[in-house]
Amino acid sequence: MASLARKAEYALGCQLVFLSATWLAGIYVNGFVPILPGTPAQLVLLNPAVESHIILASLSAATSALIVGLASATGSRRLIGLASLALITLVVAGDSGLAIVLGGGSEAAQSMVMATAFVTALFLTFFVIRDVSRGDRESATSGQSRTWAAGRAARTFCYLSLVFFYAIFVSGMYVNLFVAGPVFSLPLGLQLAAMSRAEQSVPFVVHEALGGALFVALVILVVSLWAGGSRRLSLVAVVPAALVSYSAYVGSLNLTALAPMGSALESMVSSTGLMAAIILTMLIGMKMGD
Repeated sequence: MASLARKAEYALGCQLVFLSATWLAGIYVNGFVPILPGTPAQLVLLNPAVESHIILASLSAATSALIVGLASATGSRRLIGLASLALITLVVAGDSGLAIVLGGGSEAAQSMVMATAFVTALFLTFFVIRDVSRGDRESATSGQSRTWAAGRAARTFCYLSLVFFYAIFVSGMYVNLFVAGPVFSLPLGLQLAAMSRAEQSVPFVVHEALGGALFVALVILVVSLWAGGSRRLSLVAVVPAALVSYSAYVGSLNLTALAPMGSALESMVSSTGLMAAIILTMLIGMKMGD
């Protein structure tokens, strides 16, 4: 079982790298590769950035299939189910991305499906590997007293932070595609007033509230780890809190950017910070145990 857990953890490391790189490549394509209506799909697919995105997505899918195999080796129906769902959601994300390239359906709707499916696959993968690793720890400490790297409060706020991360990711995509996005398609003189109205909309307010709740949860996580004696882990947990703050700041700049290239660059930086914060928080959760 220990060998299986090591293989699973190695697969997790590879998958986190592939998924992170896939997401960032997708953000780059979205911001810097113009996909205009009527453009032949062959020309889009031959773009180097698009090709890189497809290769990374394929590696992510292959690694997800490997994780399904590892889960099957455990005989756990829960693990097999979660791993299979992760693979399915990655396929859904890829299918939606292909539909965007081929021009089928609404680009905004397909982008929303793609992003939601992608982040769902990321979180499902994390829970699969966490459960496999937990089973290995339980086997290794069978008959022995078990100690945790952190207390219950720290574990609670770590996973609460991950819940907020998921909600912020999905709500942020919705706001970007359906609330803020239409504003930037208006004439420049109308954008300021339209953005003021958009900032008062329910999706925008909910997204902002989730961001504040996430930051509070991360701060409490840092304090809980420090108070529980996990000083090094506490210092690591400072990084996601700082990245969330920076991502929120850059995201706010993105809303006021008038130059398309500047807006795309800020979106890239903001997304990079958010993805790094999510991965670090997941790794903290793995380190603490359950």
